[in-house]
Amino acid sequence: MEEAINGVEGMTYMTSTASSGSASISVYFELGTDPDIAAVNVQNSVSSATNLLPSEVTQSGATTKKQQSSNVLIIGI
Repeated sequence: MEEAINGVEGMTYMTSTASSGSASISVYFELGTDPDIAAVNVQNSVSSATNLLPSEVTQSGATTKKQQSSNVLIIGI
């Protein structure tokens, strides 16, 4: 999956973790990247790689979800 996702337009870096038969890959994008377009691009990359995975993995499935983090600046005077 990492190879398929690597190089998605606007991506700056990705992190991954794996344990107990599950894995999570987080992809980070340049500031100003449209999150909806980025999610579609990642989903397309995941879909193209799904048929290369072992049948046990495809039975469990791979999910893609969008998460947008934003920081709130609080100034106290």
